[in-house]
Amino acid sequence: MTAPKTKVRTRAREAALSMLYARDTIGHTPQNAGEFIDAEIAKDVARAFARDVFFGVCDNIDFIDDNIILAADNWSLNRMPLVDRNIIRLGFFEIALLEAPTPHTVAINEAVEIAKKFGDQSSPTFVNGVLDKLAKLARSRKDDRDDRGYYSFTPEERKRIDDARSISERASSPTEAPAPSIRRNPPADTIRKNHTKHTADR
Repeated sequence: MTAPKTKVRTRAREAALSMLYARDTIGHTPQNAGEFIDAEIAKDVARAFARDVFFGVCDNIDFIDDNIILAADNWSLNRMPLVDRNIIRLGFFEIALLEAPTPHTVAINEAVEIAKKFGDQSSPTFVNGVLDKLAKLARSRKDDRDDRGYYSFTPEERKRIDDARSISERASSPTEAPAPSIRRNPPADTIRKNHTKHTADR
């Protein structure tokens, strides 16, 4: 029996999340990201989807993060837990930038379920709230898109984004490390431990 499409894509999303988590941890894209995805996922269609969303997020990270800054009230990117931030990135990419967009209700529901699995107690509500705002923002700009799917920001929005990025850059320094060889998903307990460190003042 063929596995339901949603279940196949859930596994693909989890593999993509693992690579985005690794990317944030080391400061650059793991050299073997594609090989990891291929090794983790058996079905070709799921592999293709995982690659699309992972590399799609990486290729569009600045635009995605600009939108998250606008939607995540009172949260800077560098204070946002790694797991939550990357689940939101995946969900927004699916809604706004994927060539065949995922319906926003499906993308948000899937993101919330992954947040329940890999985040902490507050993650599902946080992810749901931010993605809901992002989906509304994307829908409101659906007629103002370039060939990449990007839309423009108002001067006020751009100032908010630039100010938030300036604060984040002053508060953090880049981490340089060799690209690791990723062989498996970060275990849920490991992700939760890291997540807790970032949410101490949440």
